[in-house]
Amino acid sequence: PALSFERGDGLTLSVDQGHFAANYKGQLGKDTSLDVSVNDEQAWTAALESGDGKLKVKGQGLSLDGASWEAWHSGSADGVGDVSLYFNSSKDYKLSIANDDLGEIAGTSFSGKLTAEPAGMVGHLEARRSLPGNVDVKFTHEN
Repeated sequence: PALSFERGDGLTLSVDQGHFAANYKGQLGKDTSLDVSVNDEQAWTAALESGDGKLKVKGQGLSLDGASWEAWHSGSADGVGDVSLYFNSSKDYKLSIANDDLGEIAGTSFSGKLTAEPAGMVGHLEARRSLPGNVDVKFTHEN
């Protein structure tokens, strides 16, 4: 059976199926949290999260050789729209930019999204317009 001990300050020690693990979860400020785990086989993970961003690192043993990481961040930029970025130590990435209000031309409203990854980019453009007689028209183009 699993056995665990928790302290009120975020420390947890556990034994499960003969393996020992330690985990610490705590706050480093008003909106920043830290989570660190290690087990008896020297596998470890660390995660730092603040607001709309997160960094996660994992490895084996005392050396950083072979450690891997991944990071995310999202937010909104005036005049650009909602921006989301993911990247990692394996050189994978994904950048997304979405804007629901690209403007209006002759009563037609436009929105769009662009996603970039190592395999290429995909763009999505949408045009919307209300016509007389309660008819809404929408045109979408994606490459």
